[in-house]
Amino acid sequence: MSVMAPDFTELRRRNTFSIGLMIALSSWALVFFTLVWGYVVFRLRAPSWLGDHVTSPVRHLVVFNTLAMAMSSWSLSISFKKDVLRLNAWAWSAFALGLVFLAGQFRLWQMTMATGLHWQSSIAGSFFFLLTGFHALHILGAVAAVFMLCLRFKEWQGTSISLGIKYFWDFLFIVWLVMFVLIFIIQ
Repeated sequence: MSVMAPDFTELRRRNTFSIGLMIALSSWALVFFTLVWGYVVFRLRAPSWLGDHVTSPVRHLVVFNTLAMAMSSWSLSISFKKDVLRLNAWAWSAFALGLVFLAGQFRLWQMTMATGLHWQSSIAGSFFFLLTGFHALHILGAVAAVFMLCLRFKEWQGTSISLGIKYFWDFLFIVWLVMFVLIFIIQ
């Protein structure tokens, strides 16, 4: 009876990837924390912030964007389940919902600019566009990664690459939830 020896090269590669992913996510979390800290400091010192610029249609769009992001994260999670049929279709829906979120962000910027909020008009505008723009830039990169995952789904399914994409996507969803509360709920 022979016992299979563990593949140390594969184990070392997975450990290296996991450590790299933790470092990358920690770095992004620190950058995000720094931006949010600056936002909170300026927000607490300002007599008025985004009040007139966050209209009812803006709030509705933000809720829609949040739901699109939540459903996208959920769809990507389902694509990792072993017992679900059409796993690749769930990954494609996560990709499509990511594009919906980006289109919604673009529309959000148009709507807020129509109310007079611009990045150069005030500190509030600068922080609003910095936070949402920086997040959208990362979402764009994550959407590209999900697209690559969809194209190579059978090859990448169950690998550390696919898991890294999912963790990054979930991380960006959590970041969006924090921004949603800070910018649009706490007035």
